[in-house]
Amino acid sequence: MLDLILKNGRIVDGTGNPWYMGDVGIKDGLIAAIGKLDQEAHRMIDVHRQVISPGFIDGHCHSDLMILDHPLSEIKIRQGVTTEVVGNCGLAPAPLFRPNAELLQSYVQPVLGSTSWEWPWETVAQYMDTLAHSSPSENLATYVAHGALRIAVMGFAKRDATAQELQLMKKLLEEGLQAGAIGFSIGLLYAPGSYTSKEEIAELCSVLPKYNGLFSTHIRGEGNNLIPSVKEVIWIAEKTGVSLHISHLKAAGKRNWGKVMEAMELIEQARARGLDVTCDVYPYSAGSTSLTTVLPPWSLEGGIASALEVCRDPGLRKRIREELGSEQEDWDNLVCSTGWQSIYLSAVHTDKNRELEGKHIEEISEMRGQHPVDCMLDLLLEEEGRISIVYFHMADDDVKQVIGYERSLIASDSLTCETGKP
Repeated sequence: MLDLILKNGRIVDGTGNPWYMGDVGIKDGLIAAIGKLDQEAHRMIDVHRQVISPGFIDGHCHSDLMILDHPLSEIKIRQGVTTEVVGNCGLAPAPLFRPNAELLQSYVQPVLGSTSWEWPWETVAQYMDTLAHSSPSENLATYVAHGALRIAVMGFAKRDATAQELQLMKKLLEEGLQAGAIGFSIGLLYAPGSYTSKEEIAELCSVLPKYNGLFSTHIRGEGNNLIPSVKEVIWIAEKTGVSLHISHLKAAGKRNWGKVMEAMELIEQARARGLDVTCDVYPYSAGSTSLTTVLPPWSLEGGIASALEVCRDPGLRKRIREELGSEQEDWDNLVCSTGWQSIYLSAVHTDKNRELEGKHIEEISEMRGQHPVDCMLDLLLEEEGRISIVYFHMADDDVKQVIGYERSLIASDSLTCETGKP
């Protein structure tokens, strides 16, 4: 006797075939029969032509740490997600080099959140073992993250890696792939990823083909530099022969709206040359990241602690104010592309500023009687750099174009929400 039969459903089996009417029988937690089922079951549910499908894969999210504290993962399971892919954008909690632990923890916290666990791992294998021991209700896969590799080996040094450092990063990457990681992710927007040349990335990617690993990338620029940034990662894929996956393809900032069409054409041209290139997209017109990404890249050299010292320096504050006031050639200025009224605080670290969650920078600066730049820098100091933001910078039409693109995967780019505000 079956434990459960779901009757009269439109079955979408995940193979790409059209849906078909049928029943699904379950025994001991496994699918035991599909078709027109006449046998008995302890429980019968008529689903009245609703869709019966396998669980969904959330192919780009940031639940790396929060899944440890919320192993039931109800926020995803209730949406039908049964597999999450973490370690995206070069952000992951492993590998961890103990002397640089504080650098890595402060680096990932605004995007990955935090956990009550004491970070008992050092290697990717140990991190994966920790995940398994937390008994999550869903399946998890991870990339080896470039940011974690570089911080472990060379901190936030703004320079090319030496031959010895590069060899060590390749060794750590290979160890992660041997442990079961599905590939290598990089966040070229974030320091120290932004300090890395395309040649250095290509050398790291040379490890991937042996393990059929995927190269997943948050490209260097998603605004004014969108097209050169897409060309850069395609160059890396072509040079190394790896499969390339471009994270959250978008065109940020009003002046760049419509450029997603050109980006998708670059993907098609690469595929026509025999490259395996895909992308993912989230179904909303806002992005989410750390408030520190609003700062000029030079101010982040040395990590968050060093950036906070920059925020305290009156002369450097003046330089930041000047640079944020105009478009920049070599980095995407989020302030110019979105405006202060489009940058919302989604999570702060202290109770003191909790009431500011859900407000945008322009609103907060008016409340405080400050220039928005001074307001932002003071907030970063008050919160020790641990502020997450949501910024509205995309066109709905662009989002729809990428969602409808046959090479794209819809993903959430999310983590479990603790503040009650997305």
